[in-house]
Amino acid sequence: MPIDPSSLPPAASPDDVALPGDQVPIAPVGERPLPAATPNLGHTLMFGLLVALAGFIIGLIFQLSLMHIAPHMRESTEQMQTDPLLVIPIEALIYAIAGAASFLIFPLFWNRPFSQGIHWRAFIVRSRVWLLVGIGVATSVVVQLLSNFLPIPKELPIDKFFTHPLGVWLIAIFGVTVAPAFEELAFRGFLLPSLASAWDWVTQRARTPRELLGGPAAHPRAEGEWRSQPVVDAALPSNGEVTWKSSPARRASGNEDPRWSISALIFSTIITSIGFAMLHGAQLAHSLAPLGVLFTVSVVLCITRLRFHSLAASTLVHSMYNATIFVMLFIGTDGFRHLDKLSK
Repeated sequence: MPIDPSSLPPAASPDDVALPGDQVPIAPVGERPLPAATPNLGHTLMFGLLVALAGFIIGLIFQLSLMHIAPHMRESTEQMQTDPLLVIPIEALIYAIAGAASFLIFPLFWNRPFSQGIHWRAFIVRSRVWLLVGIGVATSVVVQLLSNFLPIPKELPIDKFFTHPLGVWLIAIFGVTVAPAFEELAFRGFLLPSLASAWDWVTQRARTPRELLGGPAAHPRAEGEWRSQPVVDAALPSNGEVTWKSSPARRASGNEDPRWSISALIFSTIITSIGFAMLHGAQLAHSLAPLGVLFTVSVVLCITRLRFHSLAASTLVHSMYNATIFVMLFIGTDGFRHLDKLSK
């Protein structure tokens, strides 16, 4: 018996299909899924292992070399370990090895270029160069002025590096080029974004059981409501602003930061700044005042990285901050020729 097509119920449209409450919405046809946020905590831990491995290998070679050359040198082993002519090239070598390994390894996990994965975004610097230079210089000047009123010890372990003009020149070059680039990569390139993503991931999962049990946020989705709902992605947290409709081309390319929540930004900035300050703790005898200064500087760098969505921006600010310090030191010591003025 032939079937009359008019007697059949109309086909359900995609908007009429009800989705289970615990199912993640599917992207509409023609839009690519959101890429995983990079870097995450796993990537940050891997980066730390690369740095530790490079430091162990180079440090072991350095210690073995000292055992052979120390008897023929006028300096003691302790003095050689604080000689910038030896320490700075070794530190630069560790940074270079870890950076090169990261450049080769992480694109394999991210499926995108290394610069894109860490959100380098150099074009931001080209368009905001003088503003970023001004932020770095202004931060350095303000910090130096305020330091005159802080209880900073007159003698610090780092002072041992500023005893020879050639060593100071080497520190200045290293401090304006290699050190800012690598420290920004470690703290604002890996640690800061991974902590922010982890915070939002945990807080989202903490809300999920309440929603499934019929909490205040639980309610059945109305027809087509899923199109306006924030996308829940395990690797890309959302605070309600990231949707499939927001910049799909840029999101698909991975060239845009996740929309982290305010609490995630505050948490990641505080933890990152504590880590940044503690990195220099031994050089500053773990004195609270100098560590507090570095914490504040790190907060400025974190805000710069987040505000401009560019690691290159915070790297330039960091470099200009250090450069201003060395320019002041250069002027105050008559071209690094009278370093004894530093102790007065």
